[in-house]
This record gives sequence, structure tokens and C-alpha cells, in this order.
Amino acid sequence: MEQSVDTCVEGAKCQYGVLEIRQMPEQYLIATPTRYTKMPDEETFLYTFRSHLKYCEQKN
Repeated sequence: MEQSVDTCVEGAKCQYGVLEIRQMPEQYLIATPTRYTKMPDEETFLYTFRSHLKYCEQKN
């Protein structure tokens, strides 16, 4: 949640049509393939999400 707020605050500071390049701290994104072919039920989604969180915790 804190990261989302920070992103919104940064976006609000931007000027439309003005390109700004600045150094930012490195961030990581971990994506887990789900292989869903249709919208999963709640139990399946929560199992997949829990597995993703365990993986993230293992990798710090």
C-alpha cells in the first residue's frame, strides 16, 4: 500500500508533456505464471497466491 501511495505522489508531481529522466532505486518484480485458462475459483486463487508469497519469502 505504501508503495502505491508513493507512486501516486510521484505521478502527481509530473508535468504533462515534459520528459524527465531521473535515477531511481532498484526495484524487483516477481511474477508467477498461473496457467489459468479461465477465472479461478477463490480456493484455487488463494492457493496460487499463497505459493507465490512463500516463494517471495524464501527469496527475501
